Amino acid sequence: MNKKITLAVSAIVTVGCFVGLYFLYNGLTKDYKEKETETTTAVTTTIIEEENPATEKTLFYPQDVIKAEDFVAYDIDGNEVNLSDCYGKPIVLNFWSTWCNHCKVELPLFEKAYKENPDITFIMINITAADDIKLVKELLEKNGYTFTVWLDSDVDATAKYGVSSIPATFFIDKDGNIVNHTVGEMDETTLEKRLEMIREK
Repeated sequence: MNKKITLAVSAIVTVGCFVGLYFLYNGLTKDYKEKETETTTAVTTTIIEEENPATEKTLFYPQDVIKAEDFVAYDIDGNEVNLSDCYGKPIVLNFWSTWCNHCKVELPLFEKAYKENPDITFIMINITAADDIKLVKELLEKNGYTFTVWLDSDVDATAKYGVSSIPATFFIDKDGNIVNHTVGEMDETTLEKRLEMIREK
């Protein structure tokens, strides 16, 4: 009798173990798939056009010194250029693309500011990996833009500055500190206020 009870208990324990392992396996598999999906989503995220008005994404205070990271890009003729080549003067980095309507609205404002502020370096970063270089050149020629345009063909600048929507503009002082980061279309007044933040006194 005791032997039968022992066998019955052993059988129940064995079945319980198998059931537990089954649910544990399913739980881990589900968790892995969810994490895998999240990772895939993050990697395949594309640049979008910011539809909202310009907003100040980050306001840095004196104690929060954030250096503008160097990156590699290419000029309109395909020559390699580095942001570090421009250190020593205030810099405006604007990320844009030909398919971004809000970006194209801003371009005349940047052209005007570029001509009126020789003490500030303006660099218009075209997200070339998501654009057509032919369209870029046609747009520049058609509108007579003379500001500096760099091509982010390797997505080095876009990645290092965490750009996920455009237009996006970074205002950098002469010491290489990011003073302001604005996302969305700016009007002339807003742009002037941002320039004042980095303009040398």
